[in-house]
Amino acid sequence: MMGKDSKDHDRQQIDLAISQVVEKWPQGPRALFVNAINRREESALERLLRENAVAQDGSYICHAWDLFLPARADVNAHKIAKGKAKPSDYVLFSGSYSTGEAAPKDRLSFGPYQIFTFEYDRANDPHFFMQQVSWALPIKEPEKSRYGRIHTQLKNEFADFVLLSVVWSGNKSFHIHIVFEVATYRDRHGEPDVASRHAGYRAHWEVLRSIVESNLEPSEGAGPDSDVGWQTAYRRTPDATRVIEKPGHPLGFAIGSQVRQLVVWEQASKRKKSNVMSLFLSPTRYPVTPPTSPGSVPISFRRSPLSEEQVRHIEAHLTAHFSAPHCPVQFSHLDYVSGAYRAMLRNGPGDRTPASYIHEDYVTPRIVGSNSIDPAMIPPLALPLGQMMTIWCSELDQTKGFDPEGLKAAYARLDRDLPRYLLVDGAVMLHAPEGIRKSSSIMRLIHLSTIKGERGRPSIFACSSYANADSKAREFNFPDRDSPAAKRQDGFVGIFWRSATQLYGDTADRLQLPRLTVSDIAAAKHKNFWSMVEQVQPEVIREMQRWHRATMDEIGDRNPVLFTHHEVAFRWRDNGVTRQLFSPDYFDADFDRSAAHERSRPNWLIVDEVSSPMFVDMFSPAQMDWLVKLRDHSPKIWTGGALDRQLDQFDRQERVMKGNAGIDIFVARRALSAGLENFTSFEVRDSKEYPPRGDDAEDASHGRPIYRPYACDGDIYFRRTRDWWQDGEYPTAATVIMTTTEAVPAAVAREVMPDLVYYAPDLRLGRDTVDVYASRKIITDNIPAITAEYQGKPDTHIISNKLGEINNATSHFEARGANDLADQNIVQVVTMFPPSQYGQLRAIGTWLGRDDLVRLAHIDQINQSCGRNRGPRNRGADHVMLISLNLYRILNACPAAMKELRYAFRTNVDSTQRANAKKGSKIQD
Repeated sequence: MMGKDSKDHDRQQIDLAISQVVEKWPQGPRALFVNAINRREESALERLLRENAVAQDGSYICHAWDLFLPARADVNAHKIAKGKAKPSDYVLFSGSYSTGEAAPKDRLSFGPYQIFTFEYDRANDPHFFMQQVSWALPIKEPEKSRYGRIHTQLKNEFADFVLLSVVWSGNKSFHIHIVFEVATYRDRHGEPDVASRHAGYRAHWEVLRSIVESNLEPSEGAGPDSDVGWQTAYRRTPDATRVIEKPGHPLGFAIGSQVRQLVVWEQASKRKKSNVMSLFLSPTRYPVTPPTSPGSVPISFRRSPLSEEQVRHIEAHLTAHFSAPHCPVQFSHLDYVSGAYRAMLRNGPGDRTPASYIHEDYVTPRIVGSNSIDPAMIPPLALPLGQMMTIWCSELDQTKGFDPEGLKAAYARLDRDLPRYLLVDGAVMLHAPEGIRKSSSIMRLIHLSTIKGERGRPSIFACSSYANADSKAREFNFPDRDSPAAKRQDGFVGIFWRSATQLYGDTADRLQLPRLTVSDIAAAKHKNFWSMVEQVQPEVIREMQRWHRATMDEIGDRNPVLFTHHEVAFRWRDNGVTRQLFSPDYFDADFDRSAAHERSRPNWLIVDEVSSPMFVDMFSPAQMDWLVKLRDHSPKIWTGGALDRQLDQFDRQERVMKGNAGIDIFVARRALSAGLENFTSFEVRDSKEYPPRGDDAEDASHGRPIYRPYACDGDIYFRRTRDWWQDGEYPTAATVIMTTTEAVPAAVAREVMPDLVYYAPDLRLGRDTVDVYASRKIITDNIPAITAEYQGKPDTHIISNKLGEINNATSHFEARGANDLADQNIVQVVTMFPPSQYGQLRAIGTWLGRDDLVRLAHIDQINQSCGRNRGPRNRGADHVMLISLNLYRILNACPAAMKELRYAFRTNVDSTQRANAKKGSKIQD
């Protein structure tokens, strides 16, 4: 009891000393400190620290008397948890940890709260100290203070915001503690990987920093102390008593004096609204990097110079690393030499010309100019410097929103790099984000197509649809956005080119004539389709001839670029009517088919937005069985080029089998022409990318087996690689150029084409934000109901499968490459793939030796749909992603998939979900 009385007496003496000093201040600052001194109840922050000193899972919040508590030990946290001490008995606290032997940053825990701290510290500057005091004023209207502005913004924007507490450090600064609960995040996403928590905390701190600074508006040049921006950092505990150890105290206290760390402003978040709100904590701010083993890994590329921001970020890490106790060297600066960086080190404080260095290949330095330094005393990097630089740049990327200046740099980078890639012999792939003008950049460089090719030969630009092809042809012919009526004048012309069959159908429609079909050929006993059209609909042939003459006149002596559908480009080598129509004398009696084939060999074949089926035919057992039946019914039909008879046979098979097993006529022709015996069979290994459904058969009720729709382990699939880029012994085109935004087709193409030149520039665009709503209710069967409120809205476009014929909706596949949605609000719905697609992707994954291909395919789909009005195409419209909660968790748990995500997720929850998360409820939401 005597001890308690003595402690209370000490505090009274300390408070009296403070109050005597502040009595001379102006009324507002004086009242602020007097109110803080007179407050007797436990602060909300101290209560939070006390109640969560040791969590149920054994994790703890570290408390310390001073900076030298070994390894952030848990001894003081347990004293608090047992009621033998309270947080204010300890001057400092830091983040939450799990027990263990590892370094503190490798033991970081994720709960139950994340506390971010900001400190502005300018030594011996009384004016700045008083500016900080003013941030808490006016006292009677706290919501109008600078801290009140921060509190209001966080309360109104983030459902996980809990508390803002400002603690005077007892000296010349204030510790601004901002607290977020993690229960809702954990319910949505699970917990971030331990390896990503250190950098993820910092990424969130950097994002929060912009909110703090925009509201506080500190004096120019005054920034928050970055050392406090880590979860491992010590920060000031409310109401603890500290001893002054340095001169220059703003209240004039001498060294050795005691002061109390006063709570000068504090307010919890009390929301009245129950509408959907965003979470501040985001899975996309926890950086993901592929697992790498320490060691010396040679650099196989020249690194482009980093931005000033990246250099500063890396240098901050290196400075901290080499400031460890007893480290004999200090970091000086990064030096860029011959396409690689070196970390330059000083051999002690007096070294003015640092010469020791670490090359990107190594984890330890080469000591230059000193024989007295013991290398064993220098802490090695966790990975070679080059790999650490990549990881640290990835950290920085988590905090950056979309960067328009970065976009300009990306455009310049493509213009600089692309020419040398477009002149390769063979094939090249450009793998870059949505909206980065991949196709536009290639079109601007079309003049290079005649360097290795020949003037007058066509180049082909293949698109995912005829609509896209028509649009890009117009864009090619009228490239000046400022003068939309100005045609290009460089000797090239874009031609919208359809297949002969499509041209016939469009012509018949325009003439209001019925489209003739394959069955009409058999009924009328014509030789082939075109002979029938010539006899039955001669006016269609005459109209096609007029189109042909007009098109040839438009080309004249210019270099043509044919804009067409993917399948037209892939069948160009067949030298059918579609290709022959490119010859000016096609309708002449002496037309030479062989000469026409040679004249129409492309200079460039540009395939925009490739997909996996372009490189490999992959069939399930059911699909192979369907093809076998189709072949066996009339095998001779499929060994020739009689398309009319093949179409007729295909239609009959569809009617008999009541479906086509997901195989269209072109896939069937290709497979049967190659020979089904040439497909390679292999066994699928299911890495269980989706969690198993149901119980084991022996545990099922009544002994009935449980249906597992995604079970595919041990299934036999059949594959054959394609080769449309080859025309007999020659390449289809002098140069084949492919573009993609997606990881899966890029991986497949690189497997099928070992000589492919692959260009994937690291463009550092930052991450545009997408609002995400994850719920168990978002499943395939519920899509019509989930999207009902958006259907028919003229300013909203829905990207979702399973919606059928709805005017303002397209499937995810149809949305690929669409450039006309930038001004539309977009709602995209993301659910599990159907079992057939899952099995197909797992088959491809088995072939490629990957366990993550299904999840990568989901990220590809999300990136594509987000890119329609986000990133470079963001013009201010809204974008909401509705996603299955199970799938959301699956994706967040996969580092390889999340590494490919190019957008920042801002998770949204409603009041029910938030309440369920805090209760640990399993209620369906």
